[in-house]
Order: sequence, then structure tokens, then C-alpha cells
Amino acid sequence: MAAMTSNEFDARPAELLDRARADHDAGLYHDALATARELLAFLDEVDGLERIAEHTHPRVSACAIGARCLSELGDPPGALELIAQGRAVLDASNAKSRLELDAAEGLVLARSGRVEAAIALLEEATAACRGAGADAALVAMLEALASAYVNAGRYDLAIAGAQEAIACAERAGAASALAFTTLARAHLGAGNVDRAEADYERALDMARQREARGTEGWTLLAGGEIAVRHGDRALAEQRLDEAQEIAEELSMMPLVERCRATWRRVLQAERTSESNRRSES
Repeated sequence: MAAMTSNEFDARPAELLDRARADHDAGLYHDALATARELLAFLDEVDGLERIAEHTHPRVSACAIGARCLSELGDPPGALELIAQGRAVLDASNAKSRLELDAAEGLVLARSGRVEAAIALLEEATAACRGAGADAALVAMLEALASAYVNAGRYDLAIAGAQEAIACAERAGAASALAFTTLARAHLGAGNVDRAEADYERALDMARQREARGTEGWTLLAGGEIAVRHGDRALAEQRLDEAQEIAEELSMMPLVERCRATWRRVLQAERTSESNRRSES
């Protein structure tokens, strides 16, 4: 390791953590993961027993960010391994860090199909987060929980959770494109297609303004599903193509698979419809 001044040494964890967060938010998941791992390696090298507690928060945050990246890249086991690594350094005084891991783990579980486990974890963590009065942390928790509710088909709860996430984000002076995307998916599941389209448009505008490419990809997928429900094949194909292009660019394999699966359902429905017409003629 190159020689550092004392100030540089103390500032390094925060610098790496800020970079990892910025890259994650921009959808640069490989870069964010590499930076999170760089931070963990740095802390492993410099932390003696006397500094473990001092660096618990950046260590746990690096694990949470890395886990979110691995989930987007299609490696749930690797994501859960990082979550476990973060939990190993927690103690009773690390409530904020524990909630950060809970939100990340809930997202990973929901994305990998373990929806009920995700909901159980996130419901408990959300209650704890509300008790702590931390709006910023609550936004991430509610985004993950609302998305898990959508995956479970519990649309009323998903709508309420996404709306609460949006309100919390606004109180914190931020915008939540992901919450609006989830709200669109929930309204679509509940059968309110016009409301879903309006929420989708808000989400897409927010994601593009923030240059959050990963979120933009997931939002375009939702837009494609909405267009399918509207019966607009051309629009569905356009949105799904755009979503898949982003997903392939960023190596977001779960999103790639969702785009392909949605389009396969469109083609299958067309084949079934054509077969039925021929049978009736």
C-alpha cells in the first residue's frame, strides 16, 4: 500500500463508499462492486482490533452495496454471502447498519424468488425503521417491501408501500423513480392500466433525469408490460427492446431474462390467438 498521510488514511473509507454509491445509483454495477470490494480489502488490511468498531458502518455499507450489485448482475448466492459478511461485524449498537443490510437482503431475496422470506424480513425491518424516524433509510426499505408485495400479488399493500416511499423521499428532498416504477407495477397488477401508465411515465422521467440507467431499465420493462396489457404490440416491443439494451449493456442478467420472458409471452399469446381463429374458421 502506498504511503498515506493520516488525513488521507482516515478519509479513504468515505471516499470509496461515496464512489461505490454513486456508481450503483448510476447503474454501473461492475464498477460499484469493484469499489465496494476495494473498500473491504482496504479495511481488512488496516483494521486492527482497536479499529473494527470505528469502521463497522463503511464495512457494512460496502457489503450492502456489493450485495445489491451482485443481485442486479444475477448472483444471488454471492449477494447473500456479502450480506452475511456484513452481519458478522454487527452488534447491538449498529441499528442503522443492520437496517441497511436488511433492505439489501430483502431486495436480494425478492429478486431471487424467495418472496415470502423477503416480506417477513422487510416487514419487521420496516417497523423498526419507522420507530427510528429515519426517512432516508425508510425509503429504501419501503421500495424493497413494495416490490416484494407486487411479486407476491399483494397489490393493495404494494400501492400503500410505494406511496409511503414516495412521500418519505419527498420529505427528504429526493425523488424515488424506483418507488414510482413499483407503483406502476402494482396498479397494473390491480387492473388500473391507465394509472399504471401515468406512474410509469413519472418513473421514467425521474430515472432519466438522474441518469440512473439500471432503474431506467427496470422502468422500461414495466412500461413494456403495461403496453402489452393495453394491446399495443409495437409500443411493447419498443420499450422491451430499450430495456433489454440497457440490461445487456450493464450486464443485468435478471432484467435480460425478464425482458425475454415478457416478449415470449407476447408471441405465445399471438400464436394461441391465431390458432383459435383458424379453429373457428
